Amino acid sequence: MGHGLGTKVVDRYSILGDDDVTPKVVKRVLTLCRLFLDEKLVTQSAVKSSLGLVDAPQPETVSLRDYNRLREDLEALKVQAEDDRKTAERESVRADNLLAQVGALNGRVRSLEAQLSSSKLERSRIGKEVEEMEARAENSSEALDDLIEVIEERTDFEFDSEVDTREEFLAGVIPKILEDLEALKAAEDE
Repeated sequence: MGHGLGTKVVDRYSILGDDDVTPKVVKRVLTLCRLFLDEKLVTQSAVKSSLGLVDAPQPETVSLRDYNRLREDLEALKVQAEDDRKTAERESVRADNLLAQVGALNGRVRSLEAQLSSSKLERSRIGKEVEEMEARAENSSEALDDLIEVIEERTDFEFDSEVDTREEFLAGVIPKILEDLEALKAAEDE
């Protein structure tokens, strides 16, 4: 604020990351830590603890027997891993073969389904034709019955179902009726 007038905070910001100031502060902090450690005012474990640092574990010494056992275990694991790999390859090949068989079977099933659908349509068509034929036969049967009834009413002929079928009766009677008609015509013409 000027000579003898003190200071005033104008703006607050962090100097961490500042390329000029930060390295100088870090260097000063490390120098102070070294000074306190050299003067035994602070211990190394206290510094590590306050900074949240953990000592790296020291390597253990292993006996030759333990080392050999570990090597044997490692070799056994390698053999097991190779066996597992081979088994996995066989299973993979088997799975691929099964998938190919499934694909072929799916194709055959689709073909059979198409044939079945086609035969269902054909059966339905044939069923309709049979129904139509049965209806025509029923109508024909009714027409034959009506014709026999008319013949019995207007002539002396009588149908006996124990002796003849309807068709046989009509085949025998119709020519006789035609002959009688011809004779009547001839008599009328004279």
